Amino acid sequence: MKKLFYIIIALAVVMTGCKDGDSDLDKLIDDYEKQTEVTVEPVEISLNRDAISEQTEVIPTESDDPDYFNDYIENSSFSRTVYVNYNGENAEVSGDVADLSVSVNGAHVVIRSTKSGVCYKLTGKSDNGSFKVYSDRRFQINANGLSLTNPFGAAINSQSGKTMYFVTEGNEVTLTDGKEYSRTPSGEDEKATLFSEGQIVFSGTGLLTITSNSKNAIASDDYVRFRVGTNIYLVSMAGHGLKTNDGVFINGGVLNILVKGDGMKGINSEDDIVVNGGRTTIITSGSTKIMDNDTTSTAAIKCDSVLTINNGELRLLTSGNGSKGINVNTNMVMNGGSLFVVNNGNNDVAKSKGVKVDGDLNINGGHFYVYCKSQNKLDVKGNFRIANGYKSRQEVHQLFELIY
Repeated sequence: MKKLFYIIIALAVVMTGCKDGDSDLDKLIDDYEKQTEVTVEPVEISLNRDAISEQTEVIPTESDDPDYFNDYIENSSFSRTVYVNYNGENAEVSGDVADLSVSVNGAHVVIRSTKSGVCYKLTGKSDNGSFKVYSDRRFQINANGLSLTNPFGAAINSQSGKTMYFVTEGNEVTLTDGKEYSRTPSGEDEKATLFSEGQIVFSGTGLLTITSNSKNAIASDDYVRFRVGTNIYLVSMAGHGLKTNDGVFINGGVLNILVKGDGMKGINSEDDIVVNGGRTTIITSGSTKIMDNDTTSTAAIKCDSVLTINNGELRLLTSGNGSKGINVNTNMVMNGGSLFVVNNGNNDVAKSKGVKVDGDLNINGGHFYVYCKSQNKLDVKGNFRIANGYKSRQEVHQLFELIY
């Protein structure tokens, strides 16, 4: 209908041969746009720590499955238990510490281990403490009612390239870093309140809250996996909520991320991001960061590889100037689940966009919802493929919605 309107007006101008009609034509088009524009109120997105109902997780039982050992604590034995109890300015280490190197300086604990099957049980509270592990083998951290703040760096720091199984149970666990990282040894990385050189696998049903005042809330130089039943809240005032080198895998649980900072991301992965379940809510605010003629946009999700949504629910809200709801460097695939993206950002610094995909975007199922205040709902540089069989499709100035 709109195209027909433009054709009729254009033909009228040509037929009359009136040069002064250009301004009248512009006014007619503007008036028509205003009359036909639909104002849409976006869905409400807010952080929510309420537990969700989830299907029982399927645990690999065959040892030749690549995930058998790495990602499921049930398939590993942790028969050695080391207890670390924090009490203000002090910490006490006890249990099976034979053949382990243990160093305690106030409430700052460092353990070096070459042994397998070690479980570190962390409890207590300290506003000036930390826990660091050097390990040749994968290990477990079991936290219950732990409240740990390190004014000088990471609260928990794994300098091991092996898997760290982080299990929360019982009372809420809170981890907080300092406003400066001033005691990092030369040659070591310390990139977050909870940092690991290796993989991090989260499991357990206890509440976990991680706050960053200086860097990222969670960072891994490998990948991070969230399992069914987890309930994690990440708050970052200066860095990303979650930063990984080798991917993010959300199998289930409740994940809330709040990020405030120019150019920062809720989730920032240099490799694949795969969502298989759970409910993930990300809220970011901050303008595009400009430094040395390089611009970095704030985004709820930034993926340098492939973003795949198979199941679960993603709820993303961003409000920064020039921000992106989702920013993918290669391809994005949605096979099921629900995706809600709301971008309330402006275009003063750079263009705010709902979903930006530099490669292909394939939608095969689920509920795909993208709202962008600036009307830049979708920016797909490759092919945009929509599978047949959807129940409804809505596309107006600010909204694109597809329901299967």
